[in-house]
Amino acid sequence: EHIYTEAGDYKVRLTVTDKSNDQDYFERSISVSDQYCSIKDSFSVDNQITNVMIGGTDINYKIATWDYTQNIINLVNPGNVLVDIKGSNIATQRSTTWHIWIDLNDDGVFGDEEQELLVDDFAPENKPYELNTTLDLSALPYDGEPKYMRVVGRYASISPCYAAVGEAFDIKVSW
Repeated sequence: EHIYTEAGDYKVRLTVTDKSNDQDYFERSISVSDQYCSIKDSFSVDNQITNVMIGGTDINYKIATWDYTQNIINLVNPGNVLVDIKGSNIATQRSTTWHIWIDLNDDGVFGDEEQELLVDDFAPENKPYELNTTLDLSALPYDGEPKYMRVVGRYASISPCYAAVGEAFDIKVSW
């Protein structure tokens, strides 16, 4: 086991030595990040998000983009945050689970505290691929610093790290 102290690209090498002192090795390049688990572009998607409004702000969603954290969304009324997400399908072929997480403790992990899961919404198949809900952030602990938020609408959404480009995105919010 090796722990990298800084983000970056590294070449790693595994060397195996047998009882006869013969050796073989395997090399691979890896990227180490100090950021959240990324949304994957290698997963297949059933649906595509096409439009996102958070607290009245249109994030100008683009299907091939998942990171919208460059611009902080200031939520003027944290007790009544409208989330309106539209998608490409009028009737989904499979059920959809929508999750919204917020990293309240700034530890780079979504959902490690129970109150970080804000939405856990299930929609059966043959329903529109969309989410229209209201968040109440007013009772959550808030230190005045912007918080990362992840939104995922996926068949069998099981964790914030099992998310695909087109069905998930990250934003930064403050209130």
